[in-house]
Order: sequence, then C-alpha cells, then structure tokens
Amino acid sequence: MNDSSAGKSNVTANIAYDDLREWLVRAELLGEVRNVKGASWQEDIGLAAEAILREENGPCVVFDEVPGSPKGFRVLLNMFAGVRRNMTLGFPDHLTKWELSDAFREAYLKEQKPIPHEIVEDGPIFENIITGDAIDVTKFPSPVWHELDGGRYIGTGTYSITRDPEENWLNAGAYRAMVHDKTSVGMLMAAGHHATIHCEKYFKRGEPMPVVMVLGGDPLCFFYGGLEAPYGVFEIDVVGGLRGKAMKMVKGKITGLPFPAGAEIVLEGYVTPEKRVMKASPGCMPTCASAGTGSVITKAVAKPATNRLMQRKWGFSVDCESAACASMAPPRDYLVEPEVSVPPRKRALKRSR
Repeated sequence: MNDSSAGKSNVTANIAYDDLREWLVRAELLGEVRNVKGASWQEDIGLAAEAILREENGPCVVFDEVPGSPKGFRVLLNMFAGVRRNMTLGFPDHLTKWELSDAFREAYLKEQKPIPHEIVEDGPIFENIITGDAIDVTKFPSPVWHELDGGRYIGTGTYSITRDPEENWLNAGAYRAMVHDKTSVGMLMAAGHHATIHCEKYFKRGEPMPVVMVLGGDPLCFFYGGLEAPYGVFEIDVVGGLRGKAMKMVKGKITGLPFPAGAEIVLEGYVTPEKRVMKASPGCMPTCASAGTGSVITKAVAKPATNRLMQRKWGFSVDCESAACASMAPPRDYLVEPEVSVPPRKRALKRSR
C-alpha cells in the first residue's frame, strides 16, 4: 500500500496580506489582474463574468469608470482562480491544486487554533461618513449578473456578521445581498444557517436583529464566511488563527457588532420581522431581505430613522467574486433598516498596465 504522505512537500503557510488592497497588489505582481474601464453594470459586467468564471485560470478583473457611478467606485471580480488561489491561502505558486489541497489540510485543518479578534478604536473604514438623505446605494456599480435576475446584487463576495442574543457568540456567513432601493439592501438567510438561527431568536424576543454586512473585504474572510464553522465559533477568529495573529476589528456605532477595521464597505443595520420580500432571482438566487442603507465602498450603519454611511476613499464599490448559481425557489427574505457608515481609503491602489 502506498504511503499517502509520500512525496508530499513540507510547505509552510504564510498569508502575506491583511486586507483586500494588499491582496490586490500581490495579485497584480503575479500578473493576474486586468483593469477594464467603461463596462456597464446593466449588461457588460455580467456578460464578462459568465466567460471569466468558467475559465480555470481566468484573470481577476477590476471594473473601473462604470457609467453612472462616481469616479473610484469599482467592482472586483474572480478572486479565487489561477496562481492567486495559492497566494490567497498562503502557499507558494508552484503547488498544483492537489498539492494545495494537501498543504491546506496539513497547515490549517489538522489542528485548528482560532485566535480571538482584537477590538481597536479606529480604522480606514471610518474615513468617510455620509448621513441621512445623502445615502444612496444605487449609485454604486452593483451589477445585474444574469438576464432574469430580480435586481442588482451589491453583495455576492460578501459576508454578514450577527450575534446570538442568548449565548453571545458571533457568526460571519456569506449571504447574498440585493439592492431594493436607495436605502434598502436585500439579505438572504436560508433556513438552518447560523444567521437564521440568530434571527429567529431575536424575533421570538420581539426584537430586531442587528447585522453588519461587509461588502468589500479580505478574500480569506469571505472564503471562510462561505464555509460554515461549528456552532458557536466565529469565522473571523478562525481566520486569525490561520494568520497567527488577531484580526483587528472596530465596533459599529449603532449595533455594537464588530467588523474588520480595514474593510472597504460595511452596512450596519437591523432586520425586522415585519419587513420581508418574496421575489425570485432566476439567474442567481432569490432576492433577499433588505439590509438597510449602505454603500459599496462603505461601512454602513443601520438604524431606524437615522442613516449614516462611512466609505473608504477610492475603495471598491463592490467586491463581487461569484456570479453563477442555480436558480432556486425563493425562501424567506427580511428587510433591514440601517444607519450606514462607510469610509474610503487614503492610499492609492497600484494599477497594472
């Protein structure tokens, strides 16, 4: 019988980036980033996604100067492909997919050691603040990914953070987010998922559920948001364990929920039981409950009657990675009314020529 460990490289993992911008610089150094200007959110970006995402080694694409959106509001597509897949997970670019799988298991899965996140007072996410009637999420270049989609998806490469009201543990899960109007964003929570469990507990208490939605963030956090951690385990703390250091997070001014200090966009708000939407989105997923006021390069804070938006300077308006899912029957959708706060970032991004 062959020894399953024979020929296996002794590879040490090293995740060399802390946020989306640092990740993008490294992806550019690998020669795997393409910049596209002038593509429309109505059709062009979705059509490009259909072609790019089917390729094993398709490029990462940054769509800039999208008609109808302010300068600097961009869309990032296709993070997990090519050699950058290895870089994202902290491994050398020469590893094959099979070797990468083995290295990942050896480095991260044999003995998981989550490191609790660290709360800090400030971060780039608080650089810009917009409040009240100035909030308008429709100005961000959220694409229509498929011909029969129910609307524009501002969050496909996204994760949302909630807290169990009884046991106090945090969850970060990848839940689709669709724009409904200037101050409403959809959030789809399927039955049995941890955010849904939290939501049901809040509703039984007669309370709205606080939520923060990270729309432009560290690819590794998004990756783990799509992998359900065990009950009671916070995915961001698992990512801290992979990095070997605590993730720096700030607290939302409205909900008190933590989110990464270096995020590009965060929507903060509340899910209320009386506001639900049932609307199918054939190309991707059913449209979801409204998650409140927010903006793409932003950290949004949701609160009934008050809106505040914080946006990073020159940040990404949407960090959309996936654009192809089977259509489904629509589940329950909930509306969130948030107060948005989102800041843009001050340092400029490198551009590949």
